[in-house]
Amino acid sequence: MLFPIASAAPVRSLIASAVVLLVTAVPSSALALTPPGAADLQTMTITTPSIGLLSTTKKPTKKEKPTSTSETARFLDMGEATRGKKGVVLRVKVASSDRKCEMKITWKDSGTTTATDTAGSDKTCDLRFDVPDTRNVVGDATASITVHDGSGNKITTVTKTFTVK
Repeated sequence: MLFPIASAAPVRSLIASAVVLLVTAVPSSALALTPPGAADLQTMTITTPSIGLLSTTKKPTKKEKPTSTSETARFLDMGEATRGKKGVVLRVKVASSDRKCEMKITWKDSGTTTATDTAGSDKTCDLRFDVPDTRNVVGDATASITVHDGSGNKITTVTKTFTVK
């Protein structure tokens, strides 16, 4: 047996509270049905608060090392440079095995010769070149070596002056 209630206002308040509680806890499409015996009740439109999704990004586990600007290269040795000599080797020591060495030699007569090499596991570039066979190259020549990292970024440039006999 049901207990008689003096007015419908408390019942409406109770139902409205239950609906608000359900709407915030259950997706809105699940509440589309009307409870039995609620035909004489007023309908109330309730908007549900939006559900925010937390977005996270994964932090890198290992930071990439920035290219050091203090990295240097140094000349190890060079074969004798005489007029007309073929296959002269200029060796350059670099900081890492993936470094690319680009050499440009400017001769006494202002002519140029270029060569490239990538350092191996010994971190050495062996740059081979031929000395021109003209009288005008005898004297001082300048070798300029530019070192690049694996991505092509310039690391350093070193120069050496040597004598062609």
